[in-house]
Amino acid sequence: MQISFIIPLYNCASTIERCLTSIFSLSMPPGSYEIIVVDDGSKDDGPKVVQRIATGHRQVRLVSQPNRGASSARNRGLELARGEYVWFVDADDKVLPDVQSIELINQYPDAEIIAFNYIRLAADGKEEKNVIYDADKALTGLEQMKTYNLYLWNKLFRRSVIGDVRFVDGTVNQEDMFFCLQVLVKTRYVQGVNLFGYLYDCTSSTSTTRCTSLRHYVKNYQDSVLIQGSIKRMADSIEDGQLRHQLMEIDNLCVINHFYIILRWYGYNRLKKAIKDYGNLGLYPLGKCGDARKNLFRRFANNKTLLLLVSRIVNLF
Repeated sequence: MQISFIIPLYNCASTIERCLTSIFSLSMPPGSYEIIVVDDGSKDDGPKVVQRIATGHRQVRLVSQPNRGASSARNRGLELARGEYVWFVDADDKVLPDVQSIELINQYPDAEIIAFNYIRLAADGKEEKNVIYDADKALTGLEQMKTYNLYLWNKLFRRSVIGDVRFVDGTVNQEDMFFCLQVLVKTRYVQGVNLFGYLYDCTSSTSTTRCTSLRHYVKNYQDSVLIQGSIKRMADSIEDGQLRHQLMEIDNLCVINHFYIILRWYGYNRLKKAIKDYGNLGLYPLGKCGDARKNLFRRFANNKTLLLLVSRIVNLF
């Protein structure tokens, strides 16, 4: 078997059929692939939709677990996967027929990861093409990191290069990036292809107000600190100086972005906590990243007194 599609399912009854139909539309012999749908404690009819579809498609397998989050669901799928390659697909997105996955695997039999461009369907319904690869090209894991294309869903991963890497159970924020980085540090050959293979659908995401964000803030904050600290520890353990430097550039960029979000939306007390928590990890004062504009914010944010003063002023508005 060549490909295992792994799909976490949680309350996606309205989109899962479209997702599965997009996979069926790829030119793949029936015995060449499997679709593992992991129901993560859905409260809608999504599992029933999958069961109905599975009666006519023996490639589809539905497994269920209590709600533990997408990371746990993907880990469950990895344990069950039998394919040589794995494609992680989200239940509210779809794959695109430009990428004929079996043909790509046959065309690049030595590739450990095959990565491609994607289309983002914005909340207003407009399609935004994201070109990462303007030509077919072979990259090392380090070169792939430098593209900052650290999404799960626009890649075919050879299962052997994944090895024992798993998602951090319970995390819902930046877990895909950390997974990709753990795989890429040991990857020698990524094949980038100039094709659009995935549609990332933002129209089904419910708009969040500041109040909603506040309800989710603690969990997202905890995940960010956990993941950024994990990346730093991984970087510290790597002897290759170029890999270590690139990992820290990515890590620093994420922390800088987090500080900006906290300053913009969450205020003095949370910013003060972030200074302490990231400081304990050795990630504050903020380190340099590869983005000149973000580095300007970094220089400002590393003046703790000024940063906290500005946060108090922002809170007034």
